[in-house]
Amino acid sequence: MQCSDIAKNTACKPINERWQVLGILPLVRNNMDMRRKMPNGMVMNMQMEEISGLGDITLMGLYTAYTDAPVRATERLSFGFGIKTPTGENDIRNPMGNFVHAMMQPGTGSWDPIFMVNYMRAWYPLVTQINLLYHYSTESDQGYQFGNQVNLDLIARYQLDNYTNIGLALNAIHASKDRDHDGLYSRPAMSMVDNTENTGLTSLFITPSFQYKIPNTGGNIELKYQVPVHQDVNGYQQVTDSRWMATVSWAF
Repeated sequence: MQCSDIAKNTACKPINERWQVLGILPLVRNNMDMRRKMPNGMVMNMQMEEISGLGDITLMGLYTAYTDAPVRATERLSFGFGIKTPTGENDIRNPMGNFVHAMMQPGTGSWDPIFMVNYMRAWYPLVTQINLLYHYSTESDQGYQFGNQVNLDLIARYQLDNYTNIGLALNAIHASKDRDHDGLYSRPAMSMVDNTENTGLTSLFITPSFQYKIPNTGGNIELKYQVPVHQDVNGYQQVTDSRWMATVSWAF
């Protein structure tokens, strides 16, 4: 995997022909609007105050196990190992003094190892990738533990010219249930969102994308539109209708 293959808010630094160091800096902006229909037919609208800030920074080492060429390779196999650090806040409270929903917190409060395998095969101008990522979640300093997560991405990109690519991806996500060991976030009698029985999911997304490489720099900008084609959740959960994602990466 090369730095230019990565599509997140990232910075990437090659160490030698085999090793690269990757940093992911997430800037989080969470808001929530809810609508509930009462048995008497009345509709209740609820809105949470927006929560934003620095998320959890991830540091990762990428090792190229095989490549058929040092530049413009047609085949490459890479492995990655990293750690997600607890840099984002995870103890923001509402006006009543309770923690806001765990999923609304900018950070998780835990140190989590991440493992990745990436295979690239190119038939220029078409480039295909298979990316498998496993995120092992540990218990946070506030006793909350998100479910472990597995991501599988099948990606195809077509190079329109030296600076622009269009892409299409199939993204599969499986996450196990969360656990609230100290009960600081869970209020199952009051809110379905705060009931860990309503966590854990398996989802499948189709994601078209557009990528622009900034000329004469190591930077690129990518815009994605993600649409679910299958979502299987435990209990009652909010699910994704669709979402836009804008990411920036930079190779130094």
